[in-house]
Amino acid sequence: MNHIHYNYIDRLKGLTIILVVIGHILSFSMMGGKNPINTVITSFHMPLFMFLSGLVIKELKIGKKLLARFLQLLAPFLVVGLLFNLCINDTFESFFANGFKKGYWYLWVLAVYYIFLVLTKINIIERFSLVKDIIIGVALFVLLKFLSREVGTSDWFSISLMSNLWLYFYTGFLVRRYNGVDWLKKRTVLFSIALISYIPLLILYDKETLIHFAQIVPITAIIILLYIFIYRNDKYSKIENLLAWIGKGTLDIYIFHYFILQIINIPMLGNWFIETSNYFLEVIFLCILSIIISCACICIGRTIRLSPLLTQIVYGKINF
Repeated sequence: MNHIHYNYIDRLKGLTIILVVIGHILSFSMMGGKNPINTVITSFHMPLFMFLSGLVIKELKIGKKLLARFLQLLAPFLVVGLLFNLCINDTFESFFANGFKKGYWYLWVLAVYYIFLVLTKINIIERFSLVKDIIIGVALFVLLKFLSREVGTSDWFSISLMSNLWLYFYTGFLVRRYNGVDWLKKRTVLFSIALISYIPLLILYDKETLIHFAQIVPITAIIILLYIFIYRNDKYSKIENLLAWIGKGTLDIYIFHYFILQIINIPMLGNWFIETSNYFLEVIFLCILSIIISCACICIGRTIRLSPLLTQIVYGKINF
């Protein structure tokens, strides 16, 4: 996969983190009732986020490189996550015992995923390498699912989330490793099937008719967005440039937007949008607000990186 492909990856990352922020605005700041916008977003945004997290892996990290990557994910999880926990006057036990880790679970889960990928370094005859990798991925999925059933009221290691999202991350990793994007581009029928299927599947899922096959819904959304963004890969517009810029700052947006949302409290506006069914206006409002929040988070991150010491503490940038 050559450098030109990074255009669509950065843009997709930008779109996805904006959707994450919008979802959290709806849940934490507007706190309205059942919202179709949130239903659509939550149907695929985290699976897509995890898929892209696997897709961006250029090479497997082992040894010191793996340790460095692990610390780069663990540092903001602990430093920023616990700082946020302190700001909302919650206990450390509450932070660690809850699977969502006050929203910072993604960093911990991703760090563990990187360790899992070490298993794919097992050498085997090259023509069987894909089969080997698929077996490893499925075996880990089965193991995580088994462990998730043993989780009680406390999920110290976020096993439930880890098991639910593993296949998306691992699929993204395999797509990158075996040039799956080139294979996908030649099979436009998949795009057509996904495009036709997404809305009916979403409706069935929303009515809990498709609850046991819930992972089908985000798969169709991922295929649709991949095709659209790949098609636009070498085309440029102000919106795509903005998405790419935001996409390069996803870490800062993810770890800092929770702080900003604490000072945004607009439940009355959320209820008004729902009562009036003015969802088009709500989408515009949410997009503008999420972009403003994203830009603010990127600025916070860049300010912190001006200090080498703070960079080491917050982002785990340590030379071995």
